[in-house]
Amino acid sequence: MTEPTIKVTYFNIEGAAEKVRLALTLVGLKFEDERIAFQDWPALKPTLPNGQMPVMVVNDKMHSQSPAMMRWIARQGDGSLYPTDNSDLCMDIDTLIGLHDDDSRAFGPALYINMMPQKYGYSSDFASTEEGKALVKSLRNSYMENDFPRYMEHLSKAVTASGGPFLCGAKPTLADLFWLPRIRQLSSGVLEHISTDAVDKYPQVTAWRDALMTVPEIKAWYAVDHKNL
Repeated sequence: MTEPTIKVTYFNIEGAAEKVRLALTLVGLKFEDERIAFQDWPALKPTLPNGQMPVMVVNDKMHSQSPAMMRWIARQGDGSLYPTDNSDLCMDIDTLIGLHDDDSRAFGPALYINMMPQKYGYSSDFASTEEGKALVKSLRNSYMENDFPRYMEHLSKAVTASGGPFLCGAKPTLADLFWLPRIRQLSSGVLEHISTDAVDKYPQVTAWRDALMTVPEIKAWYAVDHKNL
């Protein structure tokens, strides 16, 4: 079978596209990693399905919604990313993906009040005002105190219950690829008011992360500075 021609388009950050890039890398599918400058987004947005990125073009057909992309990619490899012949394991994977989505919604206001304050009825420069800065700090502190520990406990319990080293057992699955970029984001220092060592308080999570980062394909992916290619 001829290998498909694939292009993934997103901003020049990890963000919502990173899990898609990682999945393609793990199953060994070559793809064009198109990075869009933020200033080019307004012109590109109206041309995309639902005005959203990432998008993935497969053999000239454009697809949106990264969870759908992930499940398509999982079917291209050996099936271990989402083994459809094991309904119990798929339930575990989907549960962890659902928790990832819950975490994203919980953090959403703390993220987007800074990036897109208009979404919440504020002016475009709100985040640069003293009131805006105080609200960003308050929302992020609230997330770290009330939400972050709960999700880290979920991940810790998942690794323990599966026997590790990954969230659902001995092999990486889609659940790992959803969560890894999120943990990297929280530890990166790019999010103001969130300590880079916050994850370090959860040894099962750090052990899981470190095991995932040593998977040869993932290690090779992060050995390259994709942002500067």
